[in-house]
This record gives sequence, structure tokens and C-alpha cells, in this order.
Amino acid sequence: MPRVGSRNIQHENVREDGKMFDNYIHAAEGHLSNEDLLSDQVFTRGLERVKEYLGAAQEDGGACLICLGQIKPTEAVWDCQQGCYAVMHINCIQDWARSQIDAVAARLASNTNNESVCNGQKSSFGSEWGCPKCRQTYKSDEIPSTYYCFCKKEANPVWDPWIAPHSCGELCSKSLQSGCGHSCLLLCHPGPCPPCPLVVNSACYCGRMIRKRRCGNNAFSCGSVCGRRLECGHPCLLTCHEGDCPPCKKIGYFKCACSAEERQLSCGERLFQCGRVCGHALSCGHHKCDKICHAGPCGSCVLEGSRACPCGKTQFPDLTCADKVPTCSETCGRLLTCGVHKCEEKCHNGACPQTCKSVVVKSCRCGKMQKEVLCHTELTCERRCNNMRSCGRHACKRRCCTGQCSPCEEVCGRKLRCGNHKCQAPCHSGPCRPCPLTLVITCACGSAKSTIPCGAEIWAVPPRCSNECPVPQLCRHASTHAGHRCHYGQCPPCPDPCYSQLPCGHTCSSPHCHDPPTPAVADFKRPAPPAASALLQFMKSEVGNHQGQTEGSQNGSSARTAYAVISAIVSAQQMQRDIGSSCPPCMAPVPVTCLGRHKEVLMPCYQAEPFSCEVPCGCSLPCGNHTCSLPCHAIPQSQHGVGIQSQPCEPCTRRCIKARPCNHACPLPCHTGQCPPCMEPLSEPCHCGRASIRLMCHQFQHIVPAAGQVTTSSGHLLCCGKPCHRPLLRCPHPCREKCHEGPCPGSGQGCEEEVTVRCACKRLKAKWTCKAVLTALETMRGSGGSPTTYDALSAPRVLPCDHECLKPKEASKESAKEVPSSAQHGDASIEGPSYSLNSLKLVAREMSEAVGLPLQVPTSAIATVAAKQRLNKAEREALAATEALRREVERIAARRKQIALQIVGWLLIVFIGVVLGVYGQPLLVLIDAHLRGSWKFD
Repeated sequence: MPRVGSRNIQHENVREDGKMFDNYIHAAEGHLSNEDLLSDQVFTRGLERVKEYLGAAQEDGGACLICLGQIKPTEAVWDCQQGCYAVMHINCIQDWARSQIDAVAARLASNTNNESVCNGQKSSFGSEWGCPKCRQTYKSDEIPSTYYCFCKKEANPVWDPWIAPHSCGELCSKSLQSGCGHSCLLLCHPGPCPPCPLVVNSACYCGRMIRKRRCGNNAFSCGSVCGRRLECGHPCLLTCHEGDCPPCKKIGYFKCACSAEERQLSCGERLFQCGRVCGHALSCGHHKCDKICHAGPCGSCVLEGSRACPCGKTQFPDLTCADKVPTCSETCGRLLTCGVHKCEEKCHNGACPQTCKSVVVKSCRCGKMQKEVLCHTELTCERRCNNMRSCGRHACKRRCCTGQCSPCEEVCGRKLRCGNHKCQAPCHSGPCRPCPLTLVITCACGSAKSTIPCGAEIWAVPPRCSNECPVPQLCRHASTHAGHRCHYGQCPPCPDPCYSQLPCGHTCSSPHCHDPPTPAVADFKRPAPPAASALLQFMKSEVGNHQGQTEGSQNGSSARTAYAVISAIVSAQQMQRDIGSSCPPCMAPVPVTCLGRHKEVLMPCYQAEPFSCEVPCGCSLPCGNHTCSLPCHAIPQSQHGVGIQSQPCEPCTRRCIKARPCNHACPLPCHTGQCPPCMEPLSEPCHCGRASIRLMCHQFQHIVPAAGQVTTSSGHLLCCGKPCHRPLLRCPHPCREKCHEGPCPGSGQGCEEEVTVRCACKRLKAKWTCKAVLTALETMRGSGGSPTTYDALSAPRVLPCDHECLKPKEASKESAKEVPSSAQHGDASIEGPSYSLNSLKLVAREMSEAVGLPLQVPTSAIATVAAKQRLNKAEREALAATEALRREVERIAARRKQIALQIVGWLLIVFIGVVLGVYGQPLLVLIDAHLRGSWKFD
């Protein structure tokens, strides 16, 4: 086959604007109508598919499915010609094929005890291998050993940068799969061949019209009514269509096969059965036809003629159809369901027994055991099959296996070469197939696409696109620039200088174009690996032929539909509407004087206007004592042109330094005349000292003069308004008057509060005023009695005792002479003739502090002591606390003794356990040896 054109021409066909496909797309184009040219989408899709494979075959654009490495143009490759057209390294596919064949051979060798498997499957499975992607099978002698181009015409093609990698540069000339007899018109290319582009005379579906059509898409409809005669005789009313005509849809009334029922049906459904039993009398006159609705005669009676007995050994030729067939006296002898034994019953009507009860010697399914069992019983043993399953990794382990081990039901679960997923196929022998998931990578505009296998994301690069970058340029020179190719990232900057005329008369001095840069296209990001759920979904939906599965996995991959260039286009269009194209400010130097006429400086032209030099103004203020300290500003005396508004100087804001009586500084700025009253806040306690009064300094000066004494005219300002509550002298009551100056009224003479008073024995009580109580205490102090003050906790004993109070004292004197025993008081726990209550309290307190428990003296102890001497309430409580403490000490001692015994017991158990753990095993060994020697065990 001669070469078509030079290699330079071939390079242009491959690399520039799709010229490689010109001979294909324009083949006999002038003979097609405009309508057919517009509907030529099937060829466009075919070319796009070839372009996709061609883009993957470019330099650093494809990855091997087996090793996931980049396929370089100089490396030898192999491509699957039966289904997926995947390109892989030739050494990788050789290792893959040999590993598959060796794995099957090893599995068959491990099951040598199963002759059916070894002999029957070795030839069918051991000599085949499959494509890693589409799983199309190849024979063992089809393992590639030579590197061919895509069209298989040239062996070991030399890489040429002017043609497609791994291509010979000649016409493909492979026979098209459509079976039209034509060959491919493209140059040697990867992937499937596109549809045939030749123009042929083609008839429509109904055959009425003949038109010029593409050979690869020659079937068409003329749009007229089909008109072909249907089975019922009516013409087809559908538009010219493909395939057989559908049943006639004309509606009519039709009878069933037996003419017993009539229904309204379409003409195509006119033949139907009503479902009734025929019921016509047969020729015998005794029976009726039991057939379902049918056409034609019913036939003769099936019971007429010679009939045999149920076992078939005796014939009865003289029976009529109305007579019942008798049984004979012979043994039935019909073959039972087991297929070996016969029925041993007497000739009978009906079916023979379903289960054979003969006793036979049977072998189990695996042939390891024989036993006498009933014929209908299946014999199985408990032996487990140790043969390896087809995966070569797991044993069968099925009870009484026949040798035909079922396929392994477990999931493989081994890590795939992609490193992202695990093998979800059933457990198998040999290497796992490559991950079937793929990723579709697009250029920035989405026109060019390339497919990479899962696991090759690290080498993913955007495909080459020959389209022009669609992002509009914002530069004013864009109309004079040539466009650039589709890309990711920032567009190239404008190289032209500006040199535009500015409104001020100067020329733009920028050496570069200063228009806003074009919005950058988002940088290319390597795609993320597919999720594990995508692999599970692919494995579940894996049906149909292998080619359809592969294409479905590619179409279902994560192709990005929102292309990166769209956001850049929108941003550029928005910037064109929102901003204008203006030059930068003019930087020519211009002399300008400051607002206060202090100095003159050179400024850029765009900033040439009066300015403030930030030097203090220095003009005299209206007070005549100070000068303006504001930064340089416009004053009425300055002449700087029209439009500059003068700014008045600042008012004098320095603080007043006049001395005031309170020594506080004046808050006002510099002023004339007297300073205002001092408003500094001060705090002073009230008369009673319970609250703090907050006053202004000028108010406090009226209350507290220089002498430090409070004036009576303004003393109400230090009154908090609450009761005084200062303690009075000689009595525990507070002052009830409102907060006041000076001493509290009634202090020292007593107050009018009521006080409860008692006699010395506390039997009598009365209500006295505090003043009267103090007077009585004063009188008692003069006579050597109580002190003149008292507290509020106990009632003062100022009442005199009467004659009733003296009777108990006399009785206690008489009882003190007697010494009662402890049994008379009902308490055996208290020993001794009497208790001292003060010592009892001391003992209770010491024991309570030692134990840390609140103690109460029991009632029995109180009764015992009370019998000896009269006790008050505090003394009785101390006695009860002592008794309770004694009992608590006894309880704590008993509890401590119990805890000590428990600790000793646990330590003993632990010690025994340690001893048994260390010396138990040797001791048991000695005992066992002694017993074996004594009893002579084997």
C-alpha cells in the first residue's frame, strides 16, 4: 500500500484543526442534499470518538491499564482489536496473559483427583486469556510478541513526530464493521473506525423512494404511509418505518373459536378463545368434549376401542366407553419413580407409590462411604471436601461433595493496582483485573476530552485543544492581536505600549498596556479518584457484552460538565460593562504652593492642586495670647485661585489654670471671669455610717468648711434616710431613730424596749422596759449583785423569788444527804455516786473531737444525774452526748476489727493462689507420673 502524502502533510492532518479527517468527512459530499448534510450527526459522533482515542495516544496523554505508567511514543504497545481498543505496553500484556494461563493451570493441577475437571476444563480454560479492560478472550497462541501499528500493516513502526504515535502514517483500509464491504478511509489511527462515509443509492423502509445516502447511515424513512398489506388484508397506516408492520389496529366485533362469545377487539386480536369448555356431545353418545374453546370438530371419544388394565398386562377388547376397566390379578410391575425398581402391589387404579421402599446399598455423593438405605433416601456422609475452589485460595469445605466444587462465593478484596479500590469480583485465581472505572478530563472550554484509568490521576494533564480561547480580551489592542489557543490559567499579557493622549495635554508614559488583565481561567486540577460506591455500582450493573460494559463505565465517569473557562468568560463580560479603559494618572512634575503659603514643592500632574504641608498655621487667635496650632490650611489672606474655601483658625482650647479653693482644676478652656462651681464628685459617709453619700465638690464645701465641722443648716444632705441602728450604751438594743447627727437619744439612760426578766430560779418572769431593767441592775450592783449591763441571749434575773421558789431548794438539800444506787435510777451504765456536769461536758467535748462525731447524752444518763442534782438543759445534753460517744466508740472498734479480719483473709487467699500458680503444675506432673506408674497407664 503506497503512502498517502508526505509525513509533513500527515502531521498537519493529525495536529492542525482536524485535517486528518478531511478525506473522510468530505467524501462525495457534493452528491448529498442539504438536509442530509445537516443530519450527518452519526458521522460527527464517530469522528469525535476517534479524536478522543487519538488525543489519548499523544505524547504523555495515555496510561497503561496494567502498570498505570505513562505510554510514551517510543514504547512498544498492544491494542485490543476486539472490543475496547485500549492501548497497553506490550510487555505488560504479555505478563498479564501468561499469569492468567498459569493461574488456571495451577488451579487445575490442584484438583487432580477430579478427572472431569482435569480432562474437560483444561483445554477450554487453560489455553485462554482475557483483555484486562473489556475481558474479550484470546487464545494462548495469540499472546502478542511483535509490536504493530494500529492498522497491523507495519511491524515495529518507528516514531515520527509528524504523525500520530504508534501509527504507520498510511491509510487504515480495515474492513468496516457494518459489513458494507468498504474499508476505512482514515490514516492509521487508534480506536474504532468511524461509519462509512461513501454515498450510495439507498431505498427507504417501504421501498418507494431511493436517495443518495451515506453508506454508514443508509436507512431512512420517506415520510409517506407504509401501505403494505397486513395478514388481515388491511393496509398498514403507519409512516414508513423499520422492521415488520405491527398488528392491525382496526376495531371490529369478532367471535371466539367456538363462536360462543363475541367481543369488540382490534383486527390484529380477532383470533381468541373465550376460555369455556366445549361441552358438545361426542359420537359415542355417553361423553362430552372437555377441550377448551376450539375450532373444527371435537373428534372421537378417547375411551372407544380396546383398553388394557391399569398395569397393561391384560387387554379388554369388548368394553364400551361407558364401562369401567377392571383390574387383573397380576402384579403391577410398573417402574417406580426411582427408575430401578418396579411396583410390587397387585394391579391397581391410580398412581403407584411415590417413594421406593426397597433396601439397597448406596454410596454417598463423595464416594467415601457405602450403606444399606431405602431406595428413595439420599445417602450423605459428614466428610468435608478439601479440594481447592476455582479461586485457588479457599477450600470447598462442603459436606459430602460430589467433586464439582461450587465457585467461591467470597469477595476477592485484594487491593487493585489503582491503589484507590479493592477488587469486588468473586474470589478468583491469578491477578485481579484492572479497575474498570475511568475519568474523563476535558480542556478548559470542554471541546477536547481524554479518558484516563482510575489510579492515573497523578499523571493527569489537560488534553490539547485546537480551539481559540473564548475568554474576551479587555485590552484596547485586542483587535490587532492574534488569538491564542484554549488553555488553563492566565491569558498572555498585552505586549504593546499605551502612548495615549491624556486630557491634561501630556502623553501616557506607561511602557506597557495598563488595561485590566483578562480574568484568569481556573488552574487545572487533577481529578479525585472515583468513590468506592462507584465501583460497587459498576459491578452490580455489569450485564450485556463486554464492549457495552466498557463504554458504559466511561460514560458514567466523573466528567466535569461545568468547564473552567465559563467563570472567566462571565467575569470578563462583567468587567467590560462595569469598568472603562482609562490611562493611569499623569506623572509629569508641576510646582504647587501649600495652602498656608509656607513652601512650594513639585507634584505629579494628577495631584497638582493646593495641599497642606502639615506645618502649624501660626496665625494669632482671638484671645490674643496664643497662635493657631492647626496644620497648614487655607486662610482668607491667601490667594490660591478660585474654588478654594478658607478654613477659620481653631479656637483657644488650652485649659484654665486658675486656682480654686477646693484645689481642683477648672475643666473649661482658657476663659475670662470666675470659674464655674466645681462639679467633681466626692463620697462621704452618712451620720450613722451605714451608707456613702455622693455629692458634688461645691455642695461638699457648704457642708464641711475649712474647720472640718459639719454645719447644721445643710446637715440633712448627709442623712441616708434609714434607721440609725447604732448600739446604745449599757443595753443591747440599737437606736431606732432616723439617721441623725450627734449622739443617739436615750444612750446611757436606757430605751423603752420591752425585756423579759426572770427570778434567780427562772420560775417567775415578767415584761419590763429596758430603762427599768438598767435601773434594777444598777441597784443590784450597788448591793454587790449582778453587773449593770446585760445581753440579749439570756433574760436578766432581777425578779425576787417568792415562797414557792424556796420549796425545791429545801427538798434538794434533804435528798443530797441520801446516796441512791444506780439500780434505783434505771441506768446500769453510769457508775459512782454522782456526776459533775461540768466534767461531763468536758469529757463529751474531748471524745467528740477525737472521734469526729456529734454526740448526744442518752436520756437514761440524764435521768440518773438529774436524780442526784437538778440539771439544766445544757447539762442534760452534755450527759447524753457522753453516753452516745461511748457507744459509737464501741461500734467503730468492732467495725475496725471486722475489716482487719477481712484483709487477713484476702491476703491468705492471694498467697495460696500464688503458691499454686508457681508450684501447682510441677506438683500435678509428679502426681500424674506416680499414678501412671502405679496403675500402668499407656
